[in-house]
Amino acid sequence: ADFKSLFDQFTIDKRRLQQRIDSMLETRTQVSLKEIVDEYGVENGLSEVVGYFSIATSGAHNIIMEEVPEPITIGERKINVPMVLYTKHNSK
Repeated sequence: ADFKSLFDQFTIDKRRLQQRIDSMLETRTQVSLKEIVDEYGVENGLSEVVGYFSIATSGAHNIIMEEVPEPITIGERKINVPMVLYTKHNSK
């Protein structure tokens, strides 16, 4: 199977994911992936989680702690992913 086709099953709108992160950061200095998933849920399965990780790796102000597992719920399943913290960054 073509690996790319596995992720093309759902179009992941990274702008929408980023808006969710930004919305939660309006009232705090950092937010975890788990908090975002608890608030908004996961609509497109693992592909959406990969989208959040992609956003995390694209900003030097975000933190991924691979040694700290964090359980998130996707549908009926809980999976452990590395803890991801999105933090406010100063654009000044």
